[in-house]
Amino acid sequence: MASNRAVELNGGDDEEEALRQAIAMSLGDAASVHARDANDAKDSGPSPGPSGVTSLPAMSMSLLGLNRRKMEEERLARLKKRKAETDLDAQELEGTSPPARRPKLMKVPTAAPSFDSISYSSNTAAGEKTQFPAAVRLPYPKGTVLKTWVHGTPRRDDIKIEEVLQKDDLELAVLSSYQWDEEWLMAKLNMGRTRVLLIAFAPDEATMVFLIDLPRIEDPAKRATNTLTPFGAELQFFLKAQGVEQKMVASLQNYDFSETSRYGFLHTMFELRSLTRSHTVLTAFSGGSHSNMDVWQRTGYCGLGRTVKALGLDSDSTIDMDYICSSIGAVNSDLLTALYNACKGDSGMKEYDTRTGRQRKKKDVSPATNQKDFLGHIRVYYPSRETVRQSRGGTNSAGTISFQAKWWESEAFPSEVLRDCKNVRPGVLIHSKIIFVRRPLSGNDGSAGGWAYVGSHNLSESAWGRLVKDRNTGQPKLNARNWECGVLTPVSTSRSTLMEDPKADGAPPHGTPEGPQMLELFRDVVPIPIKLPGSRYRDGDEAKLRPWFYSEN
Repeated sequence: MASNRAVELNGGDDEEEALRQAIAMSLGDAASVHARDANDAKDSGPSPGPSGVTSLPAMSMSLLGLNRRKMEEERLARLKKRKAETDLDAQELEGTSPPARRPKLMKVPTAAPSFDSISYSSNTAAGEKTQFPAAVRLPYPKGTVLKTWVHGTPRRDDIKIEEVLQKDDLELAVLSSYQWDEEWLMAKLNMGRTRVLLIAFAPDEATMVFLIDLPRIEDPAKRATNTLTPFGAELQFFLKAQGVEQKMVASLQNYDFSETSRYGFLHTMFELRSLTRSHTVLTAFSGGSHSNMDVWQRTGYCGLGRTVKALGLDSDSTIDMDYICSSIGAVNSDLLTALYNACKGDSGMKEYDTRTGRQRKKKDVSPATNQKDFLGHIRVYYPSRETVRQSRGGTNSAGTISFQAKWWESEAFPSEVLRDCKNVRPGVLIHSKIIFVRRPLSGNDGSAGGWAYVGSHNLSESAWGRLVKDRNTGQPKLNARNWECGVLTPVSTSRSTLMEDPKADGAPPHGTPEGPQMLELFRDVVPIPIKLPGSRYRDGDEAKLRPWFYSEN
């Protein structure tokens, strides 16, 4: 399976030698570094390595320590080779549909990026700093959500990668990405000061790692008794599942996570991994299928519902869900029902019981009750072909925005929920994944509440999973095909303008009116990156807009 393929992060046949050099020059014996050449994927058993180095066979993740000055020649050679291979891969993908996981794509230009995204930071600097007082080290001690800066746009509620990394003070960085531009990345780091661990997954698997910088607990006695918040515990659980070295995972106990108690850490796990002490090899416990209740209740849309309920954000009443995404899978009402229920605090069992229970006699009947009412409270924002065409890079710049015509044309696809996704920054495509959930007005003061999710989950079963019945046990299990993670942020206000937008346009027969102020509740907590209201793709049976399809790239 895909997860058993070794990753060629740097490329070339000399990766083992490059690894040894990197360890010797950058990490020494203080850190364990994991890597394996993709060409050796068929071999069995760990490869011998130097003292303090763990060699991990058949794995979908490599952890490399890099020293730019000593490895420049090797890196440039590998970069040249990888670019050639990427061009070939792109040609082979023409005219074909992408896999269930996000497809392998060409790099977007880095000099003047045409993509927009949202960056979550609870204390923006990623790493450990020791040179400055706490007020300087932790500019955002309460947590904040900012846009990523885009070349040629005014600075406002945004942040640059340099401001996140603060390379002159950064000692350790753990970075993860679906795509790498090594030259660009190394220019943002001080390799003479910073130890770097890169987490890279197989080309057909998507991931995003949440980076957090919190106050270090200096008192050894307090560190020994430190108890992580639910946020910290889920982050630790996620890193363990990825096979991150135990010492690094345990080091989270050295930090004060108390300010994260108001937030939720969400994730989807493709498989569980563990580093065994006796053999120091990476062991996959399950290939994208979680039958252990203690696991599946914590991940995917089941984990979403669990977190919503734990934070006291669950609701028995109707909610409104606005979902911004850059990729859409084979979505049907079942998936939207499960997500909608999870956003209300359901564990996933409500949709599962309806779909698999005896009361559902007809397989073609959706488990969504009162479907028109249900879908009228969901809006999914995805760019139209015209929006992509009018962007800075045009149709050649949308390689990481994915949807397929066959899914759009399927009778099972709930097209009435789709809206055009236009950036408030003209010409910039949006690569953010954000969910805005509004709860009903409550209290005598008409207060409104809700929450926002910012992370890597696109709208697909691959990203959120699907509860199915295990044939062997008859019990529920969760199937998922992606690594994903993100942060849930509660929002509340005494203002009641959310549901009373005076400029709201044509509300559906069943649902909530839409207008420019419909997401005003979130503006002081999460920047609203899209123009509202979003144009509908369909007006009844008539198609008004055409979505951007991956095959057109």
